[in-house]
Amino acid sequence: MKNNDLQLTQADQLGALLAEIAILEEKADAIKKTMREVGGVHEGVLFRSTVVASNRSNTDWKALCKAQNIGADVIASHTSVTAVYSVKTTSK
Repeated sequence: MKNNDLQLTQADQLGALLAEIAILEEKADAIKKTMREVGGVHEGVLFRSTVVASNRSNTDWKALCKAQNIGADVIASHTSVTAVYSVKTTSK
């Protein structure tokens, strides 16, 4: 059987696109890494890239609740649940 004879499904098309995206993201990440190391503004013919440094803080809510003796029932009463759908695609 030749590759031309395959009837590609949406799952096959999605998998192929995700593989291409992974390659492009790897290339983009390498360029971003170099730009971060240099810093500043990077001028191109069509685009300008600016390296921006910032700090992000994250709160460990689980540890905070434990330290404050906040019980699971109180946490549950202040927790909302939202349905989330995702499509997982792997190669065969």
